[in-house]
Amino acid sequence: MDCKVEDDVEVETIMAPSEAKPFEFMGVTRYVVHRGCFHRPHEYVLVAATGEVFTSCGEHLGYQICQFVSISQWPVTSTATRKRMIRAQVLRELPDGSVGVYYKIIVDSKPFVPDSVVQISLWHDVQNFWKMVPRCADAKKLCYCVEHKDVLNLSLLRSSCGCGDPLTCGLCGSPLRSRSLGDIASSLGAMWDGISQAYRCTICSILLCLKTRCCSMRQLARIDRDTMETDRQIVVICTTCADYVRSENALEIARRGIHEICATFKDKKPPYAGSCRTHHNIRT
Repeated sequence: MDCKVEDDVEVETIMAPSEAKPFEFMGVTRYVVHRGCFHRPHEYVLVAATGEVFTSCGEHLGYQICQFVSISQWPVTSTATRKRMIRAQVLRELPDGSVGVYYKIIVDSKPFVPDSVVQISLWHDVQNFWKMVPRCADAKKLCYCVEHKDVLNLSLLRSSCGCGDPLTCGLCGSPLRSRSLGDIASSLGAMWDGISQAYRCTICSILLCLKTRCCSMRQLARIDRDTMETDRQIVVICTTCADYVRSENALEIARRGIHEICATFKDKKPPYAGSCRTHHNIRT
C-alpha cells in the first residue's frame, strides 16, 4: 500500500466489534497494492469476517474469512487491475499457550506465470503477514499507552528510569553531548531550551542519549476519530517503558479501546477502529 493509507484503504462496516466481543467484525474492505512504477496496482474488494469461538470440548478458536465480491459502490477502475481472492485463517490456542494456524488462500493467476512462481510469492506473503501480527499488537499497545500516559500509574516506572539529571541520560547516566543536541532536537521537532535539548521519552519524559540500548524511535499511525484521517507521529521510547508496553495485555487494551470508541461515537453509527472512511450499511 502507498504512504497515504487513507487513499488506498476503505472499510465499510456491516457488524462492528463490541466491548464484549472485541475481535468480532464483519464488513467490506477495498485496498490497493502498489507494485512499482512499471506495473499496474492490484485492487481487491473483499468481504471479511473475524471472530472467536469456543467448541463444546473447550477449545479456543479464532477465524478470519475473506472472499472477493462485486458491489456497485466500488466499480472496477481503469487505473488498477481488479484481483480475485479467497482466504481463510483458523487459529487454535494450544495447551502451552502457543497458537496453531491453518491458512488457505485461493487467488487467480495469469496463464503465462508458472504455478511455482505464484506459490513462492504467496508463501512469502503469508510469512510476512504473520511477522506483521505481533508488530501490529505492539503498535496498538504503544498507541494506547501514549494516549493515556497521564492517567496510567507510571510513578514507579518514572522512578526506575533514572535520576532526571538534565545533563545525563536517564538510563545509562552518560553525559549528553551539547554539540549534537541541536541536531537531535531539530530532527524530532523537540523544542527544549539550552543544554537540555535531547531525546525525551514520550511516556515517562526522561532525557535519553543516542544509544540503541537506551531508546528507540517508533512511528505511530492512528485514525483521528473526528476527521477519520490518518495521523502519523514519530515517538521516542526508553527501554524501560518499552518493556512496560510489551508486558501489557493485548486483549485488555483492545477491550478498553472499543469501550472508548463506543463512548466517543455514542450518537453515531457503529464505528470500526481501522476504517478510513465514513461508515454505511452495505448491501452486496
